[in-house]
Amino acid sequence: MKIPLRYQMTEFDCGPTSVQNAISYLFEREEIPAIFMKAVSTYTLDCYDKKGNIGQGGTSIDAMKMLYKWFMIYSRKNDFPLECEYYRSESVNFSTIRKALEIGSCIVLRTLLDVEHYILLTGIDKNYVYAFDPYKADKDYYEEKIEVLEDRLFDYNRKIAISRFKSYAKDTNLSLGPINRRECLIMRKTSDTII
Repeated sequence: MKIPLRYQMTEFDCGPTSVQNAISYLFEREEIPAIFMKAVSTYTLDCYDKKGNIGQGGTSIDAMKMLYKWFMIYSRKNDFPLECEYYRSESVNFSTIRKALEIGSCIVLRTLLDVEHYILLTGIDKNYVYAFDPYKADKDYYEEKIEVLEDRLFDYNRKIAISRFKSYAKDTNLSLGPINRRECLIMRKTSDTII
């Protein structure tokens, strides 16, 4: 059974929520090992806020890379049909993202939503990148070239114009953003074509 993608519970859990959504997007509920939930909980929400509260600074780039390594080790040792790739900085570019999405992968992308923020990319066409943004917000929260959808529970809730998505600006929400802060985790079933 497919499970609808979900929204984050707090202001800080976009990272773990986007990873869980990626797993739900790729697999049926019956296929997902419970230990995946434990790994996501273990490795994410590792950043402190200014007052020293753990988790309230969100999820670090290092934590997402550790989670990627955990998924790869688990999948190899247990013959689980998940393949992952992890990219940083200039390796996170529109060409890599387009290619991955066109072969059926999904991508956990570090982007911007006033602050650094993780979303799930699930599709692309000539005009739009399709994403599930785990941050529940009113339709007027987003700037131009972002369409909010509420009836697509299993694949996406945002249509982002490609012209906006490709932006390098440090203040353009739901875009690739500055090269030095880019990060993505590409996930696919191993039966799918590898990039």
